[in-house]
Amino acid sequence: MQLLNVSRACTEAAAPEDFDARFRPLLVDGFRLARAILRDGPEAEDVLQEAALSAWRNYPRFRGDDRMARAWFLAIVTNRCRSRLRSSWWRRGKALGGDRALERLEARRHEASIELRTDLAVAVAQLTWDQRAVLYLYYELDLPQEEVARILTVRVGTVKSRLNRAVKVLRTALEENT
Repeated sequence: MQLLNVSRACTEAAAPEDFDARFRPLLVDGFRLARAILRDGPEAEDVLQEAALSAWRNYPRFRGDDRMARAWFLAIVTNRCRSRLRSSWWRRGKALGGDRALERLEARRHEASIELRTDLAVAVAQLTWDQRAVLYLYYELDLPQEEVARILTVRVGTVKSRLNRAVKVLRTALEENT
């Protein structure tokens, strides 16, 4: 997976030496977050490229440690995803049924528990993008709620509410299908 040609080009050009060391480990998490929000691998790669370029351009103004760098970079990824979801191109493309094809592909990849995974994918697809983002950041990346709040630029109480609502929706959807 070619995640970050931009990082190499930028770091070779004029970026500070510690940019690559600080942000390269965050690329996988950034890609997974973008994939969770957008539900589209190639789009997630594009968003990650844009986020890395933005981080590189703004890195000289960054004043924080490695923990803050993670939150800062994942916030950039989240904002790029949010912009992508708001674009008219994205809405028109998704209206053509791109999500259904993606769900079929996911079901074939996971033959061990196709039925459960399909039910879960359908339930997750019903969530809003911000609920998917909160679920991914909290459960998949195992970030504390405070850091999730910083990444999404919301209050901790909002993170708790979104988590609670998302889990209830998933639980209800999975109970209905059993």
